[in-house]
Amino acid sequence: MNILVDDDDDDDDEPSTSRCPPANETTADDHEALQVEHFSHQHKLTLIDGQEVARQDDQDEGITCNGCMLPIMRGESYRSCTEQAIEKPCNFSLHINCAKLPRMRLLPLHEHELTLLPKASFVGGVFKCHMCESLSQGFSYSCGDCDFYLDLYCSSLYERKTILCDAHVHTLQFSRQLVSCSSCGTCDKNFCFRCISKKCDFRLCIPCVKLPLIVRYKYDNHPLRLTYASVKNDLHEYYCDICEGIRDRKHWFYSCPDCDFECHPDCIRGRYPQVKLGGSYKHDDHQHHVALVDKRKSAIPNDKRERLRPCPDCLNMCVGLVCECLECGINIHLEHEWAADNRGFLELLADLLKMFIPSNEPDNNSSRWRQGIHGTEFRVPKHV
Repeated sequence: MNILVDDDDDDDDEPSTSRCPPANETTADDHEALQVEHFSHQHKLTLIDGQEVARQDDQDEGITCNGCMLPIMRGESYRSCTEQAIEKPCNFSLHINCAKLPRMRLLPLHEHELTLLPKASFVGGVFKCHMCESLSQGFSYSCGDCDFYLDLYCSSLYERKTILCDAHVHTLQFSRQLVSCSSCGTCDKNFCFRCISKKCDFRLCIPCVKLPLIVRYKYDNHPLRLTYASVKNDLHEYYCDICEGIRDRKHWFYSCPDCDFECHPDCIRGRYPQVKLGGSYKHDDHQHHVALVDKRKSAIPNDKRERLRPCPDCLNMCVGLVCECLECGINIHLEHEWAADNRGFLELLADLLKMFIPSNEPDNNSSRWRQGIHGTEFRVPKHV
């Protein structure tokens, strides 16, 4: 369990166990206000008594907070839009703490003041958080001048600086250096939480810090709990019961001891847990509305279920979080990371052309010069 701890907490104070971003404590006056206005939504938000809902509804399904994109747990009070639209309800809900966050915030992580945005200006409101490097679709603290985005949970983690974790005996503090995550083994993240003890090398990347303690699986009646280490078995083999791939027994996973069920975190939560897949969004470069789809390369050769298509802009296969037009089947990259790869290819092509074409001053009758990408000049025959 990851527990947020205030830097200025007294020794007698108990740390908060809330998984939603902490804000000012909810007062009695706030609870008396059954309806409030929030800048992010056109309708008033009504206070929902989570305990009352839990008593009336025997379903254990969670509601997603539109602010932090984390689940609103069963029995937890929250604010929600109860207005009925013409075709369907708004389905807009916020943790009480998320509804109380300040509109402006100064954090040492960035030099400028950050503004709370209910929706980023990209397709579907999807943005990449600067701290955890994950894609999110909820609220963000943003600097428009620097193209800087921070999701709500990461802004809270950075502000709090320290956490406690059930998987480790010492307090963890925020750090800008990650050697290897003790939960997933990754080494390519810019920020982490590391043990305050110099003799201990325990570190967690930010995505692993944000893992929920309990998740649900549609084919299991029991909740799956975050588990920190596998019990050794006689075969010394550990597999994910969803993808049937091999698991590293030292890495964290979700398990149900009643059903002997174990799985990778990404397999149960998806690769983009803070993004609502599907939907219908306007795309500036396409005439139809698009949906957000998670596409990945199949491990099975020539798998017809793969449905990968090339991006019309870069001609590379669209893998990852993709914008897919359901009318014409076109796939468009949400992030054009292909540009960096193409840059290297074009510069290599320019170098090859220089090897075969003399670098004398160009003759207007036989050839001409063209300016290559990123300022690379190369000579091209006139008939090209």
